[in-house]
Amino acid sequence: MGCFGSSKKSSKRSDKNRKDTAKIRKTLGGTSDQTQPCSDSTKVSPYRDVDKEGVVVKEEDQLALDVKGLNLDDQPTGKKAQTFTFEELKVATGNFRSDCFLGEGGFGKVFKGTLEKLDQVVVAIKQLDRNGAQGIREFAVEVLTLSLADHPNLVKLIGFCAEGDQRLLVYEYMPQGSLEDHLHDLPYGKKPLDWSTRMKIAAGAARGLEYLHDRMKPPVIYRDLKCSNILLGEDYQPKLSDFGLAKVGPSGDNTHVSTRVMGTYGYCAPDYAMTGQLTFKSDIYSFGVVLLELITGRKAIDSTKERKDQNLVGWARPLFKDRRNFPKMVDPLLQGQYPVRGLYQALAIAAMCVQEQPNMRPVVSDVVLALNFLASSKYDPNSPSSSSRRRNASLHRDRDDEEKRPDLLKETESEVRMMNTRRGVFPVSEYWIHAIPVIIFLCFFTLWFFSHSVRLDEDSGEIMSVRLLEKSMAVRNESHVSLAVLASSAVAPVSVNHTLIAHRNATQSHNATDKAEVRKRQEIKAKGKKKKRGGRKEKMEKDVNKSKSVKKAKKSLAG
Repeated sequence: MGCFGSSKKSSKRSDKNRKDTAKIRKTLGGTSDQTQPCSDSTKVSPYRDVDKEGVVVKEEDQLALDVKGLNLDDQPTGKKAQTFTFEELKVATGNFRSDCFLGEGGFGKVFKGTLEKLDQVVVAIKQLDRNGAQGIREFAVEVLTLSLADHPNLVKLIGFCAEGDQRLLVYEYMPQGSLEDHLHDLPYGKKPLDWSTRMKIAAGAARGLEYLHDRMKPPVIYRDLKCSNILLGEDYQPKLSDFGLAKVGPSGDNTHVSTRVMGTYGYCAPDYAMTGQLTFKSDIYSFGVVLLELITGRKAIDSTKERKDQNLVGWARPLFKDRRNFPKMVDPLLQGQYPVRGLYQALAIAAMCVQEQPNMRPVVSDVVLALNFLASSKYDPNSPSSSSRRRNASLHRDRDDEEKRPDLLKETESEVRMMNTRRGVFPVSEYWIHAIPVIIFLCFFTLWFFSHSVRLDEDSGEIMSVRLLEKSMAVRNESHVSLAVLASSAVAPVSVNHTLIAHRNATQSHNATDKAEVRKRQEIKAKGKKKKRGGRKEKMEKDVNKSKSVKKAKKSLAG
């Protein structure tokens, strides 16, 4: 009876969860059954909804009712988001004193406060600016999203206040501020983030995004991923915040959600900005920009730079063409203290994420796998090998590294073996199955390469990285190999590229041989037909001559 005695209660709870899911779909831009493409470009009327009795209900009141009517008792954490009065939050912030002011976002100001109600817990209180119904919508969306979310890389919502015309949100306090505070415009004497911390932040932010895309029900498109929305807790644990622009992702046969373009310039995907078609790959582009900021230390849009270098992605794309430019892209504040191999892998991931075509960008689960591998690779800047790498990187001397680079099979096998030995990052039982076809593929064409003595030009090792990454993605899609393996093999660009060139040459040579054989058979057949026709003509001429001679003989005998 222990398993079945609570079937009625569980069914009631599932009904409540379904209603909550329908409610968040409705508020984030979908419907209860299926997310339909919609357009927010039209002006929202403050008196759009009418109840059954014909009484006009303001949209902001309707959204407030949605928040109050949401079932918060069945949260995954088991902790209910509390409702606070405005007076309690006013006391917590000392009447919103200036010394409690933490910062200001697009939809309100954030203050630091201490809640007496919760045993002097330090919190962050966001006071929403009332810019009409749009601001109220942001409030409702954020409450609904965070009330259904439970992940260590998403900021925790403690409670909210919807009293009168006041709309406030109470979050856990993040003592390290935002990622933007640690990357850009650092005050004199402040220590910059080291390489390992940057990779840790990138991996944590990717895991939070993966939860929204793959595990949230319904799945959610963040739509506002940027450095200022990544908050840092103790030990620089990253957490995504500010879900006011979140949107329910496409469901069923739909591939996108049509909506008004919103977000931050520099982080917004070009396909979404031009068409208004929002997909999960829009968030991947924004994440790629954040990863580039972590690597380079530059802003997504920097008006202090030259016009051609103001956009971070526009500045980085030409440098992706030659891996010898990669050390020039690193944040100067790192002072050369980074692993060269890790840099190449991180830039390979970033380059994939900021592809112009959405279908060329990886899915978030692949990004998480690759960044978990990088974050788990501990880097010691004081080791002798690290010092030599820093010296080589600062002088941009990577010629010796190219001479010592192992061949294709050793490089690939060593990377796969190294990742398989790391517990929790690359499970052997799951990924060896997918790696076997790729290894067979590489072995076959490498043997073909050496047996036919195909000479590949050494300069082809410096082929454009962006084209290499696109071809690598094609190999991944065909053989289901993880992005971590491709990112590792991208350290030696000759590997995947030379394999593809060998495969192309083999295909072309086989096609040429087949065409020559067909042409030869056709010529032989044509000669046979011609010879046959000539024999028939000669026989007919002989028969005619014979008949003429017979007639002539008969004539002579008769005479």
